[in-house]
Amino acid sequence: QLHRTIEETYLYQARFDLADHHLRAALDTYQQLVGEQDPEFARSADLLAALLILKGDYFNAQSLSEQALAVYRREYPRGRVPASWYVAGLSESGLLKMTAGDIPSAEVPFREALDIGPKLVGNDRALIAIVLGNLGKAREGQGDFNEAESLYRQSIEVYRALPGRQRLELGTS
Repeated sequence: QLHRTIEETYLYQARFDLADHHLRAALDTYQQLVGEQDPEFARSADLLAALLILKGDYFNAQSLSEQALAVYRREYPRGRVPASWYVAGLSESGLLKMTAGDIPSAEVPFREALDIGPKLVGNDRALIAIVLGNLGKAREGQGDFNEAESLYRQSIEVYRALPGRQRLELGTS
């Protein structure tokens, strides 16, 4: 957990190599302590996938994302995975599908994430705004501009309703 906290600090500073180092250390430690089927291992794999997406390494991000999502799917119904982790994993899965050019398939995890969305509260609702924006982009990419506009507007509403100051991601929507 300490490695993940340090990673988060470096990530917010855009020091991706140092963040990568600490996430890999967390992943290795969780693998040794609890194994690859544990939610904590999956969370570290998911965070590393998100970091690799930021670095443009979609190939390696894909396998980590799929591995984490498989654990989330199995453990979420058992109450062992927070809704926020599951939604984040689904969002990354959809984003990776869009990046690979498979826009119709990207909608499946985005819509699944929106189904879980009502369970998110507080700042975790930002994940729903992100998913709505990404789904809007997917619909726009398929020429459905009316639904895309509606999804972007919903995303903006969710961002504006978040506690605290406005988020930078609002500009994307």
